[in-house]
Amino acid sequence: MLTRASRLQRPLFTAKKGQIRFCSDQKPPTPTPAPAAPTWLPPNPPPPFSTIGKPVPDDIPSQRLHMDWLGGQLRINRPEDWYKVKKLSGGILTRYNNSLYAALSNIYPEYPWLPWLFGTVATGFWNDKKNLTNFFEWFANTTGITGPEDWYNVRESELKKHGGIALIFRYQTLEKALQHVYSHKSEWPVQQPKSSEPGYWDDRQHQLNFMNRVQRDLKIKTLDDWYNVKRADLTKKGGALVVSKYGNSLVRCLMSLYPDHPWQPWKFETVPRTLWEDVDTQRRYFDWLFKELNLKDKEDWYNVKEETVRSKGGNSLMSYHKNSLAKALVTAYPDYPWQAWRFGNVPVSMWDEPERGREFVVWAGKTLGVKELNDWYEIRNEEVRKLGGAYLLQRNGGLLGLLSRYYPEKKWELGKFIAFRNPFGVQPEQPTPIPSPNTQKTQ
Repeated sequence: MLTRASRLQRPLFTAKKGQIRFCSDQKPPTPTPAPAAPTWLPPNPPPPFSTIGKPVPDDIPSQRLHMDWLGGQLRINRPEDWYKVKKLSGGILTRYNNSLYAALSNIYPEYPWLPWLFGTVATGFWNDKKNLTNFFEWFANTTGITGPEDWYNVRESELKKHGGIALIFRYQTLEKALQHVYSHKSEWPVQQPKSSEPGYWDDRQHQLNFMNRVQRDLKIKTLDDWYNVKRADLTKKGGALVVSKYGNSLVRCLMSLYPDHPWQPWKFETVPRTLWEDVDTQRRYFDWLFKELNLKDKEDWYNVKEETVRSKGGNSLMSYHKNSLAKALVTAYPDYPWQAWRFGNVPVSMWDEPERGREFVVWAGKTLGVKELNDWYEIRNEEVRKLGGAYLLQRNGGLLGLLSRYYPEKKWELGKFIAFRNPFGVQPEQPTPIPSPNTQKTQ
């Protein structure tokens, strides 16, 4: 048996199977501390009136006092929070047939309550054409629908999310519900085209309607937000057939449907290799990357690694150029006098150009301090190899063959090269000077 003290500790309302009911065998204790006042209510809402457990008064002011208090108990901070309250019954709601919407709209008539957001509506609600009209107008404004064509892409999941799934049960299809309201309008199509019909997705307008709906679903506010969307996300929304029209490439799909937007395709998760066939696209990418890496001059490109380019959206670009940053930059900026050997990875095909080898030998000579041809005799193969000439040395059989190819006018002598004179690079010992007899006598 409950003692008097234990009874006083019982809550003012109990929860049973999701329903809140007020206890009728006790008076409310003084709340300690008092619940914070909801921001949408007057300051310092009073405690519940003293008639809890007794018949609900008829006057609206008393009912309002009670709902103000109940809102504080349920942590209602704004009117919209009432939409989240489920299965509330008993107490004051008995006067309104346990309808929270009926109670709130009668007690707080100054707020534009939306009945469909309370989860359930009164029987026969969707039979009223005015209620349908109000719902469709609100739904259109909320989801960005501007014309009849946009309704074709609305799914049942969207209706359920916005509280309108019950009208499908009443009218069987959204199309029938819409026709019930708007059939008198001449611009409203008599029959909705089916997305499964042959040629449906060939229509550019149908594609745009679908993409605009996906934008609303994914809360995409600007076209640049598409950079964070994956093709799988579009497929989940039913867009597999749309993307298939563009080689299953989300990038090509968006660039085609929104051609006026300055797309930067490398910002997407994946970029098709074929997109890099356009040299202008490569140039735009490197112009962007130049600023992204805070480079000051084209000479700075020699210090950039292929891995850096890959991490900045250029993965498929590097694959397109067989992992050669040198080839990619030469392609994008053909007028710049690139010294390809200064890059880490130089494709063998670049050395097939006759002038490329001569350019390297002249540059390497200046870098190694060669002022006249005979100075080459003091240069070792390893020094040339470190400057990026490994392939040329191998191709020409060493430094002698390389120089003979590009300076054929000089008769090179193998015995004069330092590698032949001193193959191990040993420095000759300096002889110890022998003091003269005069020097010893003086000492």
